[in-house]
Amino acid sequence: MLKSCLSILTVPSLCGIACASAPAESPQTKTGLSKPDIILIMTDQQSYNTISALGHTIASTPNLDRLVRQGITFTNTYCANPLSVPSRFALFTGVSPASAGVWANTDPDPDDEKIRQAQEQSIGAVFRNAGYQTLYGGKIHLPNAKNKSKFAGTDNYFFEYIEKDEREELAQHVATLLRERKATQPMLLVVSFLNPHDICFETRTDMDEVLASGGKDLPKAQTILQMRALADKVDPSEYPPLPENFEPTAKLGQIRFPYKDFTTDYWRRYRFIYGRLVELIDRQIGLVLDAVEKSPNKDNTIIVFTSDHGEMAGAHQLITKGVPYEECQRVPLIIAGRGVVRNQRDHSLVCNGWDLLPTLCGLAGIEAPPSISGISLAARAFGQEELTPGRFLYLETTKTCVLIEEGRFKYTRFRSNGAEMLIDLKKDPLETVNLAADPKYADKRRELSERLDTELSKRGISPF
Repeated sequence: MLKSCLSILTVPSLCGIACASAPAESPQTKTGLSKPDIILIMTDQQSYNTISALGHTIASTPNLDRLVRQGITFTNTYCANPLSVPSRFALFTGVSPASAGVWANTDPDPDDEKIRQAQEQSIGAVFRNAGYQTLYGGKIHLPNAKNKSKFAGTDNYFFEYIEKDEREELAQHVATLLRERKATQPMLLVVSFLNPHDICFETRTDMDEVLASGGKDLPKAQTILQMRALADKVDPSEYPPLPENFEPTAKLGQIRFPYKDFTTDYWRRYRFIYGRLVELIDRQIGLVLDAVEKSPNKDNTIIVFTSDHGEMAGAHQLITKGVPYEECQRVPLIIAGRGVVRNQRDHSLVCNGWDLLPTLCGLAGIEAPPSISGISLAARAFGQEELTPGRFLYLETTKTCVLIEEGRFKYTRFRSNGAEMLIDLKKDPLETVNLAADPKYADKRRELSERLDTELSKRGISPF
């Protein structure tokens, strides 16, 4: 039963065996396949607070809104690490990036053997061994254990790479594949879009040089210039307001963050451009969703949508990612399609990094690796069972490790100096006051600190 494998992260997951939850009755489709096609759509740097159907106003997202109505949205989803490479490593393997020496996009001494072992139990490996065709298009950004190269090819994670474009061409390629596919086996298809990651280019002042030199950064510069042109056509009064938590967190002590000294007007313009990038990616996702609806296997397809991490977008006067705050740690997670409940929200504490692999296995009715610590959300997605409350969730960033108590507290410890941050998410969801030094919260700080030490020890990570 799902409830037996939920409670806390230190209990090994049974989801690969007991929680394979695909509906027993499989429809006979035009393709003649019983197991569902699964399409994993990923974006890069899309925060949880960007989907208009969920009450957010920074962007209009009619296509993601459609997916929300068609399925179940997990509204309290965190990424394993709010940076691309470690987050994606966790997403595709269910393994702690830090346990393999992967804390950032590049690391001086990753554990090649642990990376290789993780690749052997990756989503691609598990689904290929279960008889699935495993296809991948778009951004990769996964660590490699072979030939010491910076990033792995998808073959290292047991996928066939079908399209290197990360933008419109990817959407068009996938749409054509879905409409014309003559399936002889079920398919796991990863559609990995780049945006709204181009927001990383918005603050750059060397656009003329980038345009002149060309290369891999040229599309990013061109896209940002298009977004700037849109911003120029709008009255600045129509830009989004500053976030409610624009000011830095109080009582930080030793903790230091890379704050940006921008004018109020520029912060609001930055947020406007980020919203337009979200709308750009929503249109590209729409091409894929339209193609699914026209595909011969549309009634036997499950779609999972998520992002590798979010974007600060001015919260606490910060931009981009990599810090232990909600805006870049929390991401969308939507499941829709065959057998999935419609237009539901689940507010349970989940992590796409730990939970995606067992969830995909549960959706397909195949066995997940027994060593992973995540939980399957499949039974919840099929409306078979509620998730058990009371989870403690372990997370990482480049400079910290984090432990979250469901429904209440978030504890963060910094690797550089042992500094701590304790947030009461129930009373202070905007993370405005650090309670770590408050005597009234000493017992809770100590409890979560000890739990974090247990999680570090479990993963073979040196204490700090």
